[in-house]
Amino acid sequence: MSIPARKLSQTSAKIVEGAVIDASGRFVLPASIRKAANFRPGQRFTISLFGEIPNQVIEIRSIESAIAQAQAIARRMRKGKTGSVVDEFIAERRAEALRED
Repeated sequence: MSIPARKLSQTSAKIVEGAVIDASGRFVLPASIRKAANFRPGQRFTISLFGEIPNQVIEIRSIESAIAQAQAIARRMRKGKTGSVVDEFIAERRAEALRED
């Protein structure tokens, strides 16, 4: 089965390895993948599933990587805006509560 690969940057390499899921639903990331991704024992991850059968793709990201991605998205969405996003959120909720009364 051919799975569409994500576009890789020029500094990254595509590594393809096999893995098996055991009866308990566990699988082991091959050493070459762990080393290339700098994954460490005990590290936490997010796991995402994209696409429809049969072309589904599973993405495994470190929590640090997921946080960095969320922060980048937030920065893009706030581009050109100033002030605290928290203060803005609280002000919006207060205005909404006043409209409900």
